[in-house]
Amino acid sequence: MPAIHSAWKTQILAYGSRAFSELDHYQGFRSLYGRVRQLGDLPGELAEALDRVAGCCPDYPESRAGRELEQEFLRLFLTPGGLRPYESAYRPESGDAYDGVRRFYRDHGLSRPARRLCPEDHVAVELQVLAEQWGAGRQVTYYRFLKTHLSSWLPRFFADVKQHTESPYFHALADLLLTVVELDMRHVASASHRPVHGKAAGES
Repeated sequence: MPAIHSAWKTQILAYGSRAFSELDHYQGFRSLYGRVRQLGDLPGELAEALDRVAGCCPDYPESRAGRELEQEFLRLFLTPGGLRPYESAYRPESGDAYDGVRRFYRDHGLSRPARRLCPEDHVAVELQVLAEQWGAGRQVTYYRFLKTHLSSWLPRFFADVKQHTESPYFHALADLLLTVVELDMRHVASASHRPVHGKAAGES
């Protein structure tokens, strides 16, 4: 399975972080799409997922599609009856998912990403942590966080996003981010017999 280019993986994950925390996040997709799509070695399923988002992403917030997307964002993530985009909401059996995320940040010397209105276990914060770790070349921490935290609940969260909306954009976005997670988890599975190269600061 071909790896996703480092710089663009960082940008896709960072975009995903904004998508769940910023109302007008979609205005940055066209620029991201143009850069990522120029890569000739993208995995086919990732390229297809990007194309699906591009096919339904509004171009302007002033457009009807832009206004409708922002209303759907508010309904999905910022209303009492909406989704709960927190690891602790999807892993109640762990008993302390929120504290576990905070311990992971502390134990690995990670600074809290600048999502001031989001708790540490919010999907936007966790995706931003992944983006920052990959961008900094800290692959050990990246894969450890992905395996011990996000992989255990993000697929279910993305499934709920798709179940609770008829928006083609949010359907496609969930598929895009799930594709990134699944590609990396396949890499973890195939490389389980080999050491992962690249050390985070403070790791031995």
